[in-house]
Parts: sequence; C-alpha cells; structure tokens
Amino acid sequence: MQASLLLSLSLAALTSAPALAGDQPPVRIGMNEDRLLAPPMEEALRRAYAALGRQVQFEALPLRRTILGLQSGELDADHLRVLPYFEQNPFMQKVDVPVLTMYVWAFSKPPCGKAVSIDALVQAQASYQRGAMVIENWLPPAARQPVNHPRELRRSVVEGVSRYALVLSTPGMLPFTSARDLAGLCHAEQPVLAVPLFHAVHERHADWVPQLRRVLGQMRDRGELRAIWERYESGLLAAKPGKR
Repeated sequence: MQASLLLSLSLAALTSAPALAGDQPPVRIGMNEDRLLAPPMEEALRRAYAALGRQVQFEALPLRRTILGLQSGELDADHLRVLPYFEQNPFMQKVDVPVLTMYVWAFSKPPCGKAVSIDALVQAQASYQRGAMVIENWLPPAARQPVNHPRELRRSVVEGVSRYALVLSTPGMLPFTSARDLAGLCHAEQPVLAVPLFHAVHERHADWVPQLRRVLGQMRDRGELRAIWERYESGLLAAKPGKR
C-alpha cells in the first residue's frame, strides 16, 4: 500500500513539474523573406529567448502568410515590427523595448539637399517597397507609388514615375543600400522619419512578454543590442553589395 502510494505521488510530481528547456518545442518566429536585415534580428532574438531557456526556429514568409500562421498556431511570434503593425493586429503583443530604430530616407536624382519634408513628399510621387506599413500609414495614397522589389525603386525615379524613392535603413547600412539598389541617386542628409521596431508575441504567449521585456531591456542597457547591429553593419560595408 505504501509502495503504491509513493509511486502515485512520484508520478504526480513528474507530470506537474515544468518541462526542461530542452524538452520544449522551439519558439517559431516569422521573418521577412528579404534576408538583408535577418541575421542581426535573428541573433538578438536568439539570445533573448536563450536567456529564458528557449530555442527558436525562424520561418521566412510573406507578411500575410505570417499573420495566418500566427492565427492558426503554426507560429508563436513575429520578428521585429513597426507600431502600426500592432494596431492592425490586436492579437499580437508588443515587447516594449525597441530592438532597432530604422529611418526613412528620401532618395532622388542629384542634387540632394539637407532634408525633405513630409509636406514635400505629400505633394510629389514617392515610390516605396509594397507592404512598408510605416510609410503607408503617414503618406497619402495619392502620393504613394508601391513597387515589389527594392531594385525597382531606382528605375521608378530614373524613369520619372516618382520623384522620390523612400527607403528604410539604419545610418550605418545606408551606403550598402545605396550601392546595392540605388546607384546614381542621392539622399537627403537628414532622414524623414525615425521608426522603432519591436518584437511581437502572440497573445496566447502573453506570459513571455514581461520576461522578454526584462531581458531585451538588459541587452539594450549594456550595449549588447547596439553591438549586434554595429558588427553586422561593419561586415556588410566590408563586403561587396553584389555578393549578398
């Protein structure tokens, strides 16, 4: 009788104990299909989840497919997103620590001045990569000229379809972006807009958010997030754009 009772208690303890990190399935995170910014994003998120004892698995998908995967349970989180993303997808929770701040830059035919105002963009045609929520949220539809690939931005300006090409980039990556996609064009010295990016977690994993906020905040405060991006930017600038 005592042996049976001890066995029952032992089994109950085993079933109620939390699973070891190695026994848990990886956290599935949606990523953009464009791989240009993926490596530093993945490194930052991999480190953050590792601090929680979790492994991650990244899935490169179009945005619409990512949203469907999040709603169906195939995905657990989305990589880094702008603020309008959370307004449009209220089932996603924002980890309120910017992992990266990008900027909108206005490219045009030379000469380029110090700055391009939003009013100037509104009055002219501006091309941008389709799906860039932050641009679609503040630039009126009549002023927008969406393209499907970054390399189409240059052609749009050169052929006079649009006056400006709007590009999301960090200051450190701007020379690489210019050489890769926008050769012959120049950009205003000052960016049009600052765009903070946040990690997004599906609401069914709401208990992860405070933990990730704490870990990412610590990574930010000790300069770890900045170092990840600076190291990646340095590597890009040392390589030829055509090789990536």
